[in-house]
Amino acid sequence: MMYEVEQMETAMVAQENRAPANIRMVFEESPLRGLERRLYDLPTANEVAVVYVGEDNDVPPASRSLAVHLRSATEEQFRNISDIDKICDPLTYPLLFPTGEGGWEPGLRNREGTRITQKEYYAYLFSIRNSFNPILHAGKLCQQFAVDAYVKIEQNRLNFQRRNQLILSSGHL
Repeated sequence: MMYEVEQMETAMVAQENRAPANIRMVFEESPLRGLERRLYDLPTANEVAVVYVGEDNDVPPASRSLAVHLRSATEEQFRNISDIDKICDPLTYPLLFPTGEGGWEPGLRNREGTRITQKEYYAYLFSIRNSFNPILHAGKLCQQFAVDAYVKIEQNRLNFQRRNQLILSSGHL
C-alpha cells in the first residue's frame, strides 16, 4: 500500500511540475527535566513500555506534540502538531497509515452523529476483522502503537479532569 501512495505522489509531482516535498521529523526531549540523550542505550528487552519520571506530586504535562520540519523550495519551517491532531498518528506511524488518512480528533463522530471517544477509536483500530488489519500484523510496531494509544487516552482523561475540576468537585460541596 505504501508503494502505491509513493507512486501516486511521484505521478502528481511530475504532473504538477514541482519538486517532491522533503519532510523531516524531530523528536526532542524536554530540557527542563534534565534528560540527556547519551544516558539511553539500546534496548535489552523485547518489551515496549512508557515510563514517566516526575517529582513529588508531579503529573505528566497537559499536552505532547511533535515538530515536523517542512522543507520547501523557498524556506524551511517547523510545524508543531498536537498529539490530538488527526494527522499525528499517520505522521508518527507511516507504515500503519500509508495513505496518510487522518486519525482521531475531538470532533470525530460516527454515522449516527454521536461523538467517538479516543478509547472507542483505538478499540476499533485494534479490532479483529475479516479484512487485513496492518496494525495487528506490525509486530513490535503494533506494541509501540498500542502503548502510545494508551498514553494518549490516559492523557486525554487527565486533561478532562484538569479542565473540569469545578464541575467534578461540585458534587462534594
